[in-house]
Amino acid sequence: MREMGKSVKEELSVRDKGIDKQERRSRISESRYNPEYRKIVKDEVPKYTHTESIKEKRMMARFRRGNEEKENNFWMDETDRRCSICWREGERIEHMLEGCKGLKESEQSREKVLNEDRRVLD
Repeated sequence: MREMGKSVKEELSVRDKGIDKQERRSRISESRYNPEYRKIVKDEVPKYTHTESIKEKRMMARFRRGNEEKENNFWMDETDRRCSICWREGERIEHMLEGCKGLKESEQSREKVLNEDRRVLD
């Protein structure tokens, strides 16, 4: 009798997890906050959750949700939403990855300093 109760409890637990997953997916698909949010939905757990420190995991999660992008902060002035490195465009992940000129310039200057120091970059 007790074993039957455990199996029913486990079955209900599995069913509840499936229902929760469906509800999460429907909320994501209906989300109006971040249009890119729909693209990041995955069935499996991302690899970064298994390898990095807690601080890095939190940072990656914030970037995935779009919370690190200043451009999404509609309540801020347009000048405050600009990239904090180059001040030319709105701060988005795409801007940082595709071509923030200030970021490229800082990398070039870092390489120049390291080359003068005769240290080799990895």
